[in-house]
Amino acid sequence: MVAHESGRWNDVPCNYNLPYVCKKGTVLCGPPPAVENASPIGAHKAKYNVHATVRYQCDEGFAQHHVAIIRCQSNGKWDRPQIVCTKPRRSHRMRRHHHHHQHHHQRRHHKSRKERRKHKKHPAEDWEKEEGNFC
Repeated sequence: MVAHESGRWNDVPCNYNLPYVCKKGTVLCGPPPAVENASPIGAHKAKYNVHATVRYQCDEGFAQHHVAIIRCQSNGKWDRPQIVCTKPRRSHRMRRHHHHHQHHHQRRHHKSRKERRKHKKHPAEDWEKEEGNFC
């Protein structure tokens, strides 16, 4: 028996002279494993040939990380999906907040510089006043 890509079996004896190697009981993979917030692209099949590949796509609004392709191994099991689909983190807000915090810190630092400048100018102003009073 020979399995064809269509999934149909041909009743051909295994010692029959074929242009390819005929293995008894061809191993097939079942449907690809489910991945959180992702789905396989393309036609959904019940069985996949060995070395067949399936590519996952993250659901709308999710960002893809790692490899999106898995392969049907010769033992009839799929590769473990590496793909991870995550909602964009709120780190954008956090970053903005963090940036604001840094900016606030710089502003505070800036004020202290002004205060220092005032402090430096202050004795000079006193000196000028004293000079004026002295005359």
